[in-house]
Amino acid sequence: EAFVRKTISQIDKDFAKFNLNISEYLDFDENTKENLLLEMSQLLQSLSSESPHRFTQLIYTIDLPEPIFQGLLQQESHFFEDLASCILVREAYKVYLRSKY
Repeated sequence: EAFVRKTISQIDKDFAKFNLNISEYLDFDENTKENLLLEMSQLLQSLSSESPHRFTQLIYTIDLPEPIFQGLLQQESHFFEDLASCILVREAYKVYLRSKY
């Protein structure tokens, strides 16, 4: 649970730079991941439509590898859901690396 909390904190930290807030009230249960991904995908979609430039800056801030992002852009559907999933993995990886080094 500590790793999950640190990962959510990292996501919140990066999203907060763009005035996007991940719910502080996420319940830690079997649905935490699904709820987090849903909230992230909705925030990403909203930011993308309101400010494409800020959306691109967020992706850069998160440091999502460009080949992954470009691959997602080629998809026909589920772009924001898949993007949220990739961001979750990237942020978890950052937390993992920080704990090891």
